[in-house]
Amino acid sequence: MAELTQDSAGVPGADEANDGFGGSVPIGDADGDGYGDLAIGVNFEDLGTTEDAGAAILMNGSATGVSRTGARTITQNTAGVPGAAEAMDYFGSDTLLTDVTRDGRAEFTITAGFEDEGIGAVTALRGSATGPVTDGARTFGPGSLGQVRSYSAFGANLIG
Repeated sequence: MAELTQDSAGVPGADEANDGFGGSVPIGDADGDGYGDLAIGVNFEDLGTTEDAGAAILMNGSATGVSRTGARTITQNTAGVPGAAEAMDYFGSDTLLTDVTRDGRAEFTITAGFEDEGIGAVTALRGSATGPVTDGARTFGPGSLGQVRSYSAFGANLIG
């Protein structure tokens, strides 16, 4: 088994101290091709000068394992993802690939554990034949669910 870092061929970004690369690493078939795709949380990733905004990387699965081509990074600055990257959001603190809609394509769920200074939020991208798409992406947190908006790290320990 080969080690993956952000300096590995095909992995977006650069390997930097304290990025939190691999803080969560679920596997699920996001494009319905029968191979497990790998999601990688990078919750302390800096985006330009925005410290610890966070990111999530999705690497395609293949017949031989994780593919080194076609990987992509998703942040709160990615077109179609609700919200905006802010310092200390920790987007990617938890990630999940699971087929909630039962259409054979896993949805990509990403937690921003410290969104809005500790309240937390969860972003859901639906699966498609090309993998997760931002069309119709939704972000929700305690306030949108009728709960009190207080420090709670909403979405922490996301499990399938």
